[in-house]
Amino acid sequence: MRTPAPARPHVHARGNQRLDAVLDFAAFAARPMPLVTLLDVAPKRIAEIFSANVCSLYLIEGDGNELVMRGNVGFESQALGQVRMRVGQGITGEAIEYMRPMSAETAEAHAAYKHFAELGEERFPVFLAVPIRGRSGALGALVVQRASVPFEQADIELLVLIGGIIVAGIRQSCSIHNVSAPNVEREAAPAKSPSQDDL
Repeated sequence: MRTPAPARPHVHARGNQRLDAVLDFAAFAARPMPLVTLLDVAPKRIAEIFSANVCSLYLIEGDGNELVMRGNVGFESQALGQVRMRVGQGITGEAIEYMRPMSAETAEAHAAYKHFAELGEERFPVFLAVPIRGRSGALGALVVQRASVPFEQADIELLVLIGGIIVAGIRQSCSIHNVSAPNVEREAAPAKSPSQDDL
């Protein structure tokens, strides 16, 4: 009787859109880059992973209690630096306050929802926000939005992990410039990147 040949592992070749997007994002995030590049490019790549219409990256600034949109795909570029909320305000602010992911199938139906009329975000009611964790607390938040199709548990888990990759990218960009808190010129107002103590 012939002994069956040992099973060979399966090579997951290109062709799975989500897996390809995750691998491409991991390769992108591993490269040294200025913080501005990370803020500009990461939202587009994250939106591709989640088949999302919108991806926004918020950083905590000012007195440590203000979230400012510093990266985005899906809304007008004028929103950068202009969309601001306090920690605890809106679904995104609550994700920071509780340090837990927050999701909604119809965001505007929730009491925590904060409407920004200039964004027209009512077009994308399916909402997922996760805190971006640093060493001493939140550095910001990642938000993805869709016109339809609720986010699943696997989406929530993956976005949390991507938030960790974003922290590593911020840390690396600060190391490249060898400064603790460089200013980042954005569309509207300059963003102050987190200090090394926060990362």
